[in-house]
Amino acid sequence: MRNEMEKESFDLNLVSKYRSELMGIAILMVVFHHLTIRIDTGIIAKAYMFLRVTGAMGVDIFLFLSAIGLYRSYENSSGLGEFYKKRFVRIIPVYVIVCGIDYAVQYLLKADFQFGSFLYHFFLIQYWKEGLGDWYIAAIIILYVIYPAIHCIIKKYKWGGTLA
Repeated sequence: MRNEMEKESFDLNLVSKYRSELMGIAILMVVFHHLTIRIDTGIIAKAYMFLRVTGAMGVDIFLFLSAIGLYRSYENSSGLGEFYKKRFVRIIPVYVIVCGIDYAVQYLLKADFQFGSFLYHFFLIQYWKEGLGDWYIAAIIILYVIYPAIHCIIKKYKWGGTLA
């Protein structure tokens, strides 16, 4: 009886082991969610709409898998400074290059270009004040900042802290 229970138990290490592959699937789900192809009839249209609707779950899956990586990264870091440095070195340069160029082009193409508006958007102030802009980047920065406190709660309360 016990041997059968062991076979059916959930192994969180498997999620960690296949984290990259699962993140790839989650990213594809998000991409399908954002597609705006017009398909009006048939089974292909139904399958496409199913992928679009369920694709929103890709964000949840991606955040869950990111949290596992964050936990392991924090456990393996030699201190808070190293942890923050690794996190922000991974996202800030990419954000500055990709979004900075994208926003610059968007704002420069406007007839009434205003540098202040560009900065307002680029520094995510527009998101926090008006709910417009890159919610994911704003959220991930906040989650990185508060994660050490979350980690302490998880360590202290185990599964209860994890669920909270």
